[in-house]
Amino acid sequence: MLGAVLVFVSAGIFVIDRVSAAWFWRSAEYDKLTSLRAGFDLRYFEDRLGLPFASRTRHGYRENGFKGRGFWVQTISRNGRVELYAVTACDRSFHPTFTLAGTDTGIELNRDRLADIIPGAHVAFDYSIGASAPTLLYEGIYGGRPGFYKTTAWGISSLCGVPEGLDIPSFGSNVSGDTSSLSRNVKEFRRRAAVNTFAESAPAVDGSQPSNFGIEPGGTRKNGKPTVQLYQFGDFYIGPDWVLLQGENR
Repeated sequence: MLGAVLVFVSAGIFVIDRVSAAWFWRSAEYDKLTSLRAGFDLRYFEDRLGLPFASRTRHGYRENGFKGRGFWVQTISRNGRVELYAVTACDRSFHPTFTLAGTDTGIELNRDRLADIIPGAHVAFDYSIGASAPTLLYEGIYGGRPGFYKTTAWGISSLCGVPEGLDIPSFGSNVSGDTSSLSRNVKEFRRRAAVNTFAESAPAVDGSQPSNFGIEPGGTRKNGKPTVQLYQFGDFYIGPDWVLLQGENR
């Protein structure tokens, strides 16, 4: 009788473990991702995410790629400090929520639309239509002192594919600047396009490049010209690209 009870209990524990693994893994992954911030030590990222599947170095900056269940994490570090942290979620049922530094504004991947992040505000945009690289449609703000001198970017990486029924419009020559300058078609696209990428820079107290992406506090222009560059950080595209992902198969 005791043996039968133990078998029944063991079977119940097994079922609970399997159900938890199938249905509740996302919560653990959300907690893991939102515990990471740009400016932290690279070792902390590795402790939370494991060892990177690929790494490369250019001009003193090291790029690492980490793979999770339905998402990618990118770090760009210098001397062991993460200068940029980015998450791209290709699983459309995966919805981690990040916050803009110094605010309570949330960004929920694969649910919030581009136009939803800061409704009614004019934010910086920088769209890169890729050929060998993915198409990257990013927007962002530089927080200045209230935002701990961080730049936050969010947007869409076509590495995950484009959802059925959502066509990327023609941007013409207007691919960088302030969202107030966007055409009606592009604004409609922003109302329908769900964000799949979040990125954050480390504090840039001195305002030096590349940590603030060239965005000036209080605006997106300098000397009358756009100063935005949101899809690149130094020599690296933000988010995983084909070159980095080749390292996964090594």
